[in-house]
Amino acid sequence: MTGMSFMIGLLSLSLNLLSPPGAFAAGAEVSVHRLYNAQSGETIYSIHPTQGTDTQDQDEGVAFHVLQNRETDTTGLFRCMTLQSGKYSVANQPTCNGLITESLYGYVYAGAGAGRVALYSLVKPESGDQIVTTNPEEASAQGYTSQSILGYVPAN
Repeated sequence: MTGMSFMIGLLSLSLNLLSPPGAFAAGAEVSVHRLYNAQSGETIYSIHPTQGTDTQDQDEGVAFHVLQNRETDTTGLFRCMTLQSGKYSVANQPTCNGLITESLYGYVYAGAGAGRVALYSLVKPESGDQIVTTNPEEASAQGYTSQSILGYVPAN
């Protein structure tokens, strides 16, 4: 990514974050795909299912959906990157818990409600790999431990 495209991406992210709730059509959803690289053992998430095809990332399908636009009682869900290792993670804070904020996936509800399910973050202690899922049992069975609830997403 060039410096210019990175700056344009940050500007776009900033403008979307500053938009008032309800400024766009409510209820539109974005699919977030889970991709896995067996060579590196890393799981990443993208709104683009073809991302990483040149780096052997395999699309495992839609992991969850986020809201496309900011609404009342929502918070952003961000793709974060560790500069030193190039590993990715997902956070519900624009500061990415001290990592580099790469992009905004969309928005998640801050609280539970009708038609919503919890979005869990789980981490594999030995590798630091993160799985984000609405079904924490799938990750627990693979040795991942619960880290937090990132928010609530539409139940699909």
